[in-house]
Amino acid sequence: MTWEGLENGSNYQIRVQAHNRAPEPSSWSGWSAVEVPAGPPMPAAAPTVTQLPAVGTEAQMQVNWVPGNANGDPIDSFELQVWEGGTLRNTITPGAGARSQAVKVPTSETPYTYRIRAQNKAGWGEWSPMSAPRRGVNKPGAPSLSNVAEGDRSLTLTWSPGALNGASRNEVQYQYSLGGDWAAMPGNSVITGLSNGTNYNVRVRAVSTVEGQTYASDASNQMSGNPYGPLKQPSVTVNSNAKSVTFGWDARVSANGRGIQVVRIRIDGGSWQHVGPTGNETVGNGYSQRHTIDVEVTDTEGQKITRSEAGTSGAKPNPRAWVTSTGNANGQPNCNDGTCAYFYLNAQDFDPGQTISVQCNNNDGTYGGVWGGPYSITMDGNGSYGGRLSCYLGNRRGVIEAWVMVNGNAFEHRVWQ
Repeated sequence: MTWEGLENGSNYQIRVQAHNRAPEPSSWSGWSAVEVPAGPPMPAAAPTVTQLPAVGTEAQMQVNWVPGNANGDPIDSFELQVWEGGTLRNTITPGAGARSQAVKVPTSETPYTYRIRAQNKAGWGEWSPMSAPRRGVNKPGAPSLSNVAEGDRSLTLTWSPGALNGASRNEVQYQYSLGGDWAAMPGNSVITGLSNGTNYNVRVRAVSTVEGQTYASDASNQMSGNPYGPLKQPSVTVNSNAKSVTFGWDARVSANGRGIQVVRIRIDGGSWQHVGPTGNETVGNGYSQRHTIDVEVTDTEGQKITRSEAGTSGAKPNPRAWVTSTGNANGQPNCNDGTCAYFYLNAQDFDPGQTISVQCNNNDGTYGGVWGGPYSITMDGNGSYGGRLSCYLGNRRGVIEAWVMVNGNAFEHRVWQ
């Protein structure tokens, strides 16, 4: 016999008596043992999920639930199902008193969902609704840095990403560090704006952002780089002297991140000479001579740069000749005014060893005009001459001028005094 309408969870005892055609029924039986009617536990609400620290390479979730009504008999066990998308991945049996369960899951871009049901003496209850989906995510694997190529104020990185560990590609960004803060990795992996000749320690990491939570990978291995650029032009100076040219050089300004290893110069296209990073050299021995210098600089990377310059010594000056007074010529014919003196010839800037023809001249009102000589005068090795001529002249009072004629041409007029 089945009694309907009883209240689950209440205690019931039963006794019976028999009835037949006799006027009186039988006596009541003794009371039965206590019975409590029950049904399977009512379904729980959808579980909630929070993330716990990862365990190794796996993500870890905490699944929390509030059981439904026990429905007349205490719950004696649970079943917790773990679903990855539409695939059942695991079934866990928490104890009767459990209200949460730590669950390890492989990292995946497919969200996980969870549902739970309870069991009592009446059997298994219905499954709860599915939890909200939650991805199994761990921090990305550390990238691997394989090369740092040195450029002009730049470093080009070659690296490989690590495992995404549950993040999709568009949820992961990469960063680099030069020993300090982290910065976004350029799309071409070229770090610019650096200082040539400076050593940088480089590392790379991945940062994923999934469902509002950020996960940073461990840093990659460290590699070093020291940027450098093309050599700069050396400094070359050119100074023109009267009969020579002085070249100066400074190769130190050529350095662009690497040390200067070799400096050579070449004069007038001759043989190369090894020189120091700075110096000067004077070449030439005459007027209007053109000279050249090539300065070649090599750095420790083997880069070379050459600068060429030219200079010309001074132009030959025009020859000069002038007279001054010397000696006492009083008593010479037509010279008795007490101021008579001889002509002293001064000459320079003629060709070395050149012979010239000289005559005397003045603008005295009585004795002016060309006279004397012509005298044959030969220049010394410097193109100069100084000596007394046989010409003489009075009226040495600073009112007339005297000069010489050289090869028929008048040279400098000087006051005769």
